[in-house]
Amino acid sequence: METLDALDRAALDASETIAAEGAELAVARGLLAEPLVSSTVASAYEAILDAAGRLDSDLIVIGSRGLRGFSATVLGSTSSNVLHHATIPTLVIPSEAVARARSAQREPAVSS
Repeated sequence: METLDALDRAALDASETIAAEGAELAVARGLLAEPLVSSTVASAYEAILDAAGRLDSDLIVIGSRGLRGFSATVLGSTSSNVLHHATIPTLVIPSEAVARARSAQREPAVSS
C-alpha cells in the first residue's frame, strides 16, 4: 500500500506541476487562467467537461497529441470527445510534432 500511495502522490505532484505550467503560459498570453487538477473515476473528457461547467468557463483549451489508427481506437481521444460533447467553445491545439507533420503535408513538393 505504501508503494501505491507513493505512486499516487507522485502522479498528483506531476499533474499539479503540469497544470501550473499551463496556467502560467495562459496568463503570460493575457488570459485568465488557474491550474486545476481533478481526481475522479470519470473519463478524462468527462472530468474536463465537469470542471468547465463547475467553473462556468467561457472556453475550453485542450491539446492534441494526434494519435491515429489502432492506438486512437483503443485509447480513445480525449480532445475529440471534449470537442464533440462540449456545450461551450473549445479550442484544440496540436502538439508541435503534429503541427510540423501537418505543415509538411501541406507544403508542395519541390521539384528540381
